[in-house]
Amino acid sequence: MASLINESSSTSSAQPLSIVLTGERVLVPDEETIVQIIESSFQPYVTPTTPQSSLYASVTSIKIGTRTYTTTSSQALCTHLLSKLPNLQIFDMADCIASRHEDEALIIMKNFSNCVASTSQFLTHVDVSNNAMGTKGVTAVEAILSTPNLEGLKMCNDGLSQTTMAEVASILNKSAPGDSKHKLKTLHFYNNMSGDDGCTAFSSIVDRCNSLTDVRFSGTRASRVGSLTAASSFSKNNFLANLTHLDLADNTFGTADGGGKLLSKAISTMTSLTFLDLRDCSMEDEGIANVCDALYASKASLSHFDVSGNEVTGDQGSSSLKKLFLFWGKKKKHSLTYFGAEENELGNSGMKKIMLGLSSCSAETLKVLKMNTNEIGDAGIAGLLNGNFTKIEKLLIDGNEFSATTLATLEEKWGDKIESLEDNDDEGEGGEDEDEDEDEEDEASEYGSEDEETDDLNDAINKIAL
Repeated sequence: MASLINESSSTSSAQPLSIVLTGERVLVPDEETIVQIIESSFQPYVTPTTPQSSLYASVTSIKIGTRTYTTTSSQALCTHLLSKLPNLQIFDMADCIASRHEDEALIIMKNFSNCVASTSQFLTHVDVSNNAMGTKGVTAVEAILSTPNLEGLKMCNDGLSQTTMAEVASILNKSAPGDSKHKLKTLHFYNNMSGDDGCTAFSSIVDRCNSLTDVRFSGTRASRVGSLTAASSFSKNNFLANLTHLDLADNTFGTADGGGKLLSKAISTMTSLTFLDLRDCSMEDEGIANVCDALYASKASLSHFDVSGNEVTGDQGSSSLKKLFLFWGKKKKHSLTYFGAEENELGNSGMKKIMLGLSSCSAETLKVLKMNTNEIGDAGIAGLLNGNFTKIEKLLIDGNEFSATTLATLEEKWGDKIESLEDNDDEGEGGEDEDEDEDEEDEASEYGSEDEETDDLNDAINKIAL
């Protein structure tokens, strides 16, 4: 987490310190135990001429989670350490109230929040994930959510209901009154299942941002209506050229009925994007084709790309992915290290197209390939076996239809890098076996030559325009 900021901005002249108090998931019951934990954490930095007390001003980052605190031990941690960190910039209190009753958990979180907010005038990054907060919990940590220089906020797996998300938005937006903008660069909400109204609250936060570089809004359980609201918040904002990381997995954007096209329109302006996760977004072939056109238009250089669980078939969707990958390979500026397209309907045809594209752009860089459950057989996997994929570290291809001979070849080539093949159907039909010349019939085989790229770019933008 320390990498989120430039620690050289600390006012302390000493080397910035990142302190970690995490350890085994045990209850920290009292003041004595807290003192021992603090001393153990600082011990590597203490010298005869550098006592522990002289190091506090150098601490710019602290992580206190995975241990469980009591009211007494939380107060002791505030007294003996948190209240002595004037230059703290990163405060990670994720997972610090496990097994505590609600009343005590609220006191613990409020103790930490109030202490850090009142002590650390340079606080910029806060992580309160994995704390089952609810609306009362959000109120308990209001002090650190309201910090005026907040640049990074992570609230993942916190049980933020629709009402609670609205409370989060209210607190954050009050910290940027009038027409002023948030300073947020990192914003993570994952696995809160906040539904459609949660998307509305999220959008009200994003609408007040112009510096975001890292956004995670996934696991929302939102319907098409809520996902459309979230997509709209991206399509009308001017921070998109700075965005490098976008995780929108498990939303319901759809294809031609608004959300998918709005999102693609936004992606087409994300020129700095390196990470894109659109898993389980109900985009189907048409939506994925729109996304591919958007990525072509943006000229972004992705290293991580996931389109799993979108009902992509061996037709338009996989053809568009091949087309994009071939363009990246031609430009020699794109090098995926991760590609995921599991739980689709690619078949042999789609797998052949994708592997042809990946061979062009990422054969020497791809480390993780996820193609589980895609109706792929021996003919489809041949492009992987025959390609020069020298950097594969993790290969997920279970739930397909490979023969025993092909399985043996796969295991000989990649061995324990293949995660599991227990659901492979080696008595299946081996996926459909196409005899047609796919390259001739593939209407989206590749983008044009250098002279045609301007026309291709205009066509791509027109396809995703409203």
